Amino acid sequence: MKALFKGSWVCTSIPFVKFALGHAFGLPAKALSLYDKDDSGGNHVPHPGSTVDARNRIAYRDYESLTKFLEGKGLSPFWNRFSYSITERLHSMYDHIGSDWVYYEDLMKTIGDEATTAIINALCGPYLLALCPEFLESFWVFDRNLQTYLQGEAPP
Repeated sequence: MKALFKGSWVCTSIPFVKFALGHAFGLPAKALSLYDKDDSGGNHVPHPGSTVDARNRIAYRDYESLTKFLEGKGLSPFWNRFSYSITERLHSMYDHIGSDWVYYEDLMKTIGDEATTAIINALCGPYLLALCPEFLESFWVFDRNLQTYLQGEAPP
């Protein structure tokens, strides 16, 4: 049974995160090497014999941030911001349409854009999209090409 879990650290998301940061986002090798140096694991208490400074515990800091802001008590403020934003956005669409029919070329894209905008606003605040109005379209282009980026290639 012990042999089964001997390499269980590879079942964490850290190797994939490192891979994605390097290939899809172009994080320099020097910065990526911090992931290799982090031998502490993702738990609150570092692995026995860990040599990494507490401030450099990447896996734990990622986990801590996600659980703090997107679980338990931290989820409520996010959810409130999201539900308010999506409600306002959909009401605005309805108010704009009125009693007339409006043609949307791709209803799923329209609703997806509205929901994604609400999520971005809930996570980042309204300023990201105000400062960079093309962010949403760039996000969808990135999303469509993510598989290509992860192969270390530029999209066609």
